[in-house]
Amino acid sequence: MIHKTAYALLLFSIFSFQAEAQRLSRLLGSLPERAESLQNAGQETVRQECEPDSILGYGYLSPSDSILGERRVFYRYEEEMAATEYIYQIYSDPEPELYQIDSTVFNTLGQPVFKELWEWTDLANGVVPKEQSVGYPHETATTADPFFFQFLREYFDPSLRGKAIMYDSILFNEADFFSGMMEPNEKIVNVFSPEGRLLESQTYTWSFINSTWLPSAKRMNHYSAEGRIDYAENYFWNGSEFILEDKGQYIYDANDSLSLILVTEGVTGAPLEKVAFTYDAAEHSSFVADSVWDEDADEWRFILSFLADFDAQGQLEATEILLEFFGREGIREEFEYAGDCPRLRRIYESEDGLNWEFAATYYYYPYNLTSVSGPLVSDWQAYPNPALEGIWLEAPPGIPVKVADMQGRVIHLDLAKGREFIPLPRAAGHCVAVILGEGEDTSSRLILLRHR
Repeated sequence: MIHKTAYALLLFSIFSFQAEAQRLSRLLGSLPERAESLQNAGQETVRQECEPDSILGYGYLSPSDSILGERRVFYRYEEEMAATEYIYQIYSDPEPELYQIDSTVFNTLGQPVFKELWEWTDLANGVVPKEQSVGYPHETATTADPFFFQFLREYFDPSLRGKAIMYDSILFNEADFFSGMMEPNEKIVNVFSPEGRLLESQTYTWSFINSTWLPSAKRMNHYSAEGRIDYAENYFWNGSEFILEDKGQYIYDANDSLSLILVTEGVTGAPLEKVAFTYDAAEHSSFVADSVWDEDADEWRFILSFLADFDAQGQLEATEILLEFFGREGIREEFEYAGDCPRLRRIYESEDGLNWEFAATYYYYPYNLTSVSGPLVSDWQAYPNPALEGIWLEAPPGIPVKVADMQGRVIHLDLAKGREFIPLPRAAGHCVAVILGEGEDTSSRLILLRHR
């Protein structure tokens, strides 16, 4: 039951599943091919993209009462190929409090290449930068997730890490607690086959003592002649070399759908974990159960399961997550649609995995494209994007030009000269905004920076 004075517990209960879901993410993060398991079970999974203008979340109090607990507002910028999500939380005060800002920049193919997350802190009495992720997509990478997994992984990790298998490399920055400045934290470097299959993924952490990247983990995928993954090996860095930590064997059923992942200890071969997949083409549902080996009891112990239920047209109707977390707990989500787009999402909670209590409803409001481009300065170009040392700007002479980094620091301020080269220093970070015009008659674009 959700109480009025503790609506935020709903969010906590949802994200209490994060650690176990990330364990599953590590295990499943490199499944091969776009021919997804659900399609192999006779299911069509293609869904049209739907982006709302806003989402309102109401916490359930009683059969006749609820409280508005969260508001999400979305802005989509056409020319900049960027989107921003503003998240407000509402407690006893009816006025919403801005809690989080999540900004994403896309390349010309629609792939996210930059994300920045801002969060409210009492110390700053406002939202401040928390983390950034910068990704460089691989041109021929094949999506390698089973039926539900991209949804599940992105649900728990909205950073580019949720799509790590699609990038040559990703850089993660975090804000320093004292200075608030973005500093390097982690990076992922991937190696692909000519067919776009992920062969190796290596993770590095930044050493402030040595001012360099140090290896921390590595995953290697091994494929059959048919292009299916046979087994995957996970390594950890012991300070001088990579040591095999565990090995996952991938087993498929007669329909060529993934049916089991069996994880064993790297040296002894002792069982560690298994993930079993089942499909129901008639019911349009798929189910995964994750278990770990209990040495004391000499048996498998359930830790997590995920159910994805689709209708005959391939729209997601419901998801259900169960977790053994000081007893069995669960979160269930049910979706309703208006045409191809979600209209509302109902959330249920369970304390035993059997009985469900209604907890909240999220209402989706239609999407309308928003543009910040002014009519007087629309004819201009800035290239290349991404840029290395600077950009060429082609714009009508005399129009005010400003280039600023993501912290608002002005890098360049002048009038357009028709065609000019604007150098961009390394201190500008990984993304800058180029703004032309003044007042309401402005147009802006985001430029990614590649650093050697």
